[in-house]
Amino acid sequence: RIGLDEEIVSSLEAIHDEIYFDTLDLLRGITRFDPEDKDVAADTSRSSAPGNIYPSLHPSLEGAPASARVVLEDWPAPAPQVVLRWKEKGHEEVTRTFVYPSLEPKETRVSRLVFDGRAGRVADVLIETEWEKESDYLSVIDIAGAWRRLFDAGVVKDPFRFPGLDAFTLRARHQNRAKDERLAVVPAKGRGALSDRGGDRGASSPGGRAPGGVEIVTTREIISPATAGEIVGRLAALPGVRGYIGGRSYEGREVPVLELFLPFDPYVSLPRLVTVKPTLQVVARQHANEVSSTNYLLRFAELLARDPATREALKSMNFVFEPLENPDGAQLAFEMLENEPFHSLHAGRYGALGVDMGYQTGTKPLLPEAAVRKRLYERWAPDIFLNLHGYPSHEWVQPFSNYTPYLFRDYWIPRGWFAYFRSVRLPIHEDHREAGEALRKAIADELASDPVIAASNRKFYARYERWAARWAPHLNELEIEGGVNIYARRRGPTESRLTARARTTFSEQTPELMDETATGDWLDFLCAQGLAYLRAHVGYLARADYPVVRIEEEVGGRVRLTLVRKRPGEPGTREGPGP
Repeated sequence: RIGLDEEIVSSLEAIHDEIYFDTLDLLRGITRFDPEDKDVAADTSRSSAPGNIYPSLHPSLEGAPASARVVLEDWPAPAPQVVLRWKEKGHEEVTRTFVYPSLEPKETRVSRLVFDGRAGRVADVLIETEWEKESDYLSVIDIAGAWRRLFDAGVVKDPFRFPGLDAFTLRARHQNRAKDERLAVVPAKGRGALSDRGGDRGASSPGGRAPGGVEIVTTREIISPATAGEIVGRLAALPGVRGYIGGRSYEGREVPVLELFLPFDPYVSLPRLVTVKPTLQVVARQHANEVSSTNYLLRFAELLARDPATREALKSMNFVFEPLENPDGAQLAFEMLENEPFHSLHAGRYGALGVDMGYQTGTKPLLPEAAVRKRLYERWAPDIFLNLHGYPSHEWVQPFSNYTPYLFRDYWIPRGWFAYFRSVRLPIHEDHREAGEALRKAIADELASDPVIAASNRKFYARYERWAARWAPHLNELEIEGGVNIYARRRGPTESRLTARARTTFSEQTPELMDETATGDWLDFLCAQGLAYLRAHVGYLARADYPVVRIEEEVGGRVRLTLVRKRPGEPGTREGPGP
């Protein structure tokens, strides 16, 4: 560290970046697309996904020579297996491998649900499976029976868990034969535990409230995937908060989701919520080494649930948060912190296959966690979409690439808080243009209202102007608007048009904070920036007017009622709780 803000000079970090990015570049060059693959759908074509690169660096010992070790690891076996090895005296070692085959039923359906009204729980769910092969049918019966006997003996380490469910019955069928196995379900883990996609009802589990009003979410320590899941579980126990597992990553880690809205009743019409109130969707940690967004997004969710003033926003808008989109990369970066606490940890940037999940947009992405964002977007049809990012808090150089790395040819010195702001600006769409301008002003005003944040931005903008922008303004431009750097003007070859997505979501943004890798006071300060940014959107949505019209029609001899809301809203036309 050189004593200037977060600046460091580290040859180890430079080697980390060279090993990581150069290896990926090489493998992408080797596995480039064939010409005939160009027209194949993105989710079925061959993609360059070589696997992860893990440069584990350790500071050298004084006076000791440098050393390097290269390890190549294959993926786990394609199917579960047990390998038994034993040796008898005077004999060679013997090995036996037992592979458990993959069993895929011809058909699966849920045909019965038994609800216990007195207990307020689901007593049983009947899941019927149809098997084409007799061998598969018999294997399923054996596995289910063995699992039940092990559970009864108390030796099942990870039993089935689901909130509000006592058991389920697995019925296997083959031709005219059928066999039932009733398998027990235990309560969900701990307080405020999450369910898979179901939406654990927070109001039924009061244990998630932190004792004595203590904050649940830290803004001073990096949040790991395990901690993020625990925090989301605790927040899900608060009224107005639905928390669940939106999906699982390539390596099997949970991707938690939070949905916050009112009214929070047992039966709520999601289409009606989306129609009568605007929705803000926020995704954090697509690049998992950009650490601050998980902290300040979860902290904002906690404020929405527990702070009376912030909670007022739930009366006029909905929120859907994905606080950790890339848990595999986040876990890798978290493990590297011990040896490289101040480095950017770029090996945690991508997912487990070395590809950026932001470009996994097909119906069957290589990284299953990439599908969660798309499902949430289709479910909530948000008015504003935020993809929270970050960048190095110190100068990023790759000297061994002659300072011009293949993918990141830029002058990477900190330029303060900034954001990429995408919206329709064509004059023929005046309502979209006005809404975008009003939202940018709200963001700038909120960030400038904090004197510490404003002073920090002025310092970094001036430094960037001095050392970068004035020398190459066509490459290193600052777009200051209201004292804040917001890139809103067209920079690419194509114009932002009023597409079907733009009609629904009038603004999509990518804020960038200097958080690679932030801890302690610096992380706390960046979280203050992030919270101010989110508050600006709450203030804008609360003050905007969203007229809803009711349409009554007679169709096919029946009356049809339709509610239609104007998008985007009319900015600043009504009173709201404000930021």
